[in-house]
Amino acid sequence: MSKSLELISLLRTYLAIVALMTFGNALQCFVDPSFLKNRMYSNATDDRGLTSRIVGIWTLFTAILRFSCAIDIYNKPIFGLTLLSFCAGLVHLVAEVFYYRTTDLMPSSSIQILVSGVSILGLCCGYLFLDKSQTIQTIEDIEDSKRKTFSKLMKRKSS
Repeated sequence: MSKSLELISLLRTYLAIVALMTFGNALQCFVDPSFLKNRMYSNATDDRGLTSRIVGIWTLFTAILRFSCAIDIYNKPIFGLTLLSFCAGLVHLVAEVFYYRTTDLMPSSSIQILVSGVSILGLCCGYLFLDKSQTIQTIEDIEDSKRKTFSKLMKRKSS
């Protein structure tokens, strides 16, 4: 397997893991309305749960988008939207910590900032290899198909 295919495969696995964690966070927002206040927005004043449900919908949407990208990574519009979702998440988290000051730089926000940053870098690097790996994969598929067809023909002739 070529290096570009290995990178794309690693990126797909990473996106699936991040999507699974994101899906868990989305469910937690609906199950426990105080989840965000306790874990993330420690300085926020909204206790009605509205913010939790809004963030839950956004998080659920991004989880679905990230799963879609992991499944069909060669779909450039989905790939671009996934990259954009990580950028929006990073800007949001940095603004909440440093501008709005609704949260402190605690482990939960730090991990999310780190995951968003690593994801943006990974997706940008992956984009450089996207076309190359798809071409290589297509050529390898054609070669495999030729080998299988040839082996079937040889079996028929020997029978």
